[in-house]
Amino acid sequence: MQTRTVLATLALAAGTALLAAPAAMAQPGTNAYTVDFEAGKTTFGAGSTFHLPARVMIGTDCAPDKASKVKLSGMGEIQLNGGSAGVAMGEFTIPKGVKGGKHTMTFTCGPVAYRGEFTIQAPPPATSRPRPSTSAAVPTKPKGAPETGGGGTTDTGLGGVLAGGGALLAGAALGGWLLRRRRGGVRS
Repeated sequence: MQTRTVLATLALAAGTALLAAPAAMAQPGTNAYTVDFEAGKTTFGAGSTFHLPARVMIGTDCAPDKASKVKLSGMGEIQLNGGSAGVAMGEFTIPKGVKGGKHTMTFTCGPVAYRGEFTIQAPPPATSRPRPSTSAAVPTKPKGAPETGGGGTTDTGLGGVLAGGGALLAGAALGGWLLRRRRGGVRS
């Protein structure tokens, strides 16, 4: 029984990892998060603060026929489906318009109840840009030479690399010489 649970958990983790990259890549600007309901605990993969818009993938160690809908405070419910390992899995997107603040997520698997609290971090309100002044800028004449950096006098750090390469070549040459010398003396 434990082996089956471990294999299901590993399959779920692998499936979540494989689904996370395409989901995040398919929707540019969407943040990807994972939530696991396993062994009586609710675990948030990258922390329990979601930045909007958020794509949330849910994994469980629960059989699909025992899994309830996941209830999200202020956002409704989602139905989990059977995953490849025979466990309930699902995903949903929290759009930009959802109110920021603390929210709860509840789920039951047979007699086991799960509850997790998470925070939605709404994007900051747009601020107005300062207007440029209407007065013309007073031009100033530059003085002295331009300050452009070190140029060719900077240290590139190749001294250590060249010394290491030279030591390797010397060691190879010495090893070859010793090997030839030994072979020459063994003949009878």
